[in-house]
Amino acid sequence: MVSHRPDPQAERFAIKETVAYQQMVHSMRLLGEAVEALEQPISPQMAAGVVATENAWRDMETEFGFLDGRTVAQISGSKQTTGGFANDRRKAHKILGISRRNAYRYPGFQFTESGEIYESVLQVLREATELNVTDEDVAQWFLLESPSLGGKRPVDVIANSEQVLAVFRGRFGAQW
Repeated sequence: MVSHRPDPQAERFAIKETVAYQQMVHSMRLLGEAVEALEQPISPQMAAGVVATENAWRDMETEFGFLDGRTVAQISGSKQTTGGFANDRRKAHKILGISRRNAYRYPGFQFTESGEIYESVLQVLREATELNVTDEDVAQWFLLESPSLGGKRPVDVIANSEQVLAVFRGRFGAQW
């Protein structure tokens, strides 16, 4: 009986030929170039924080989608066909908008099935303005598990305005 042993060289070659491996190598090269371009050195903790934040944005986009201004206008029933409708509402703190890839995007979780903004989001945005909390921080907060919600995320109870606002105030409104 002949025993077949895997060829370690062949296995390494096969791994290097995978798309995932090629993407990882490309990402590492780009990340290295970005770090190299900085005048100040960055700590591993800061780099890890940047990566974690980017991964959170990607998770949010995968789970809920990011809408552009035109889509927001359409689902909201606006007669405007450009992104101006959403942009005006964002500036007035009546919609949650985040800057992604040189444009504003609107997380899909804030919209009801009829295209309206959940009342809890509007209340949080008003409170966030008073507390100087950025829209980016608000968007990320909606997806963080909360002990006050029994491990649920604010987005999971978004229809309950009182509960969402109380948790938001507990997180951002505490003054020491």
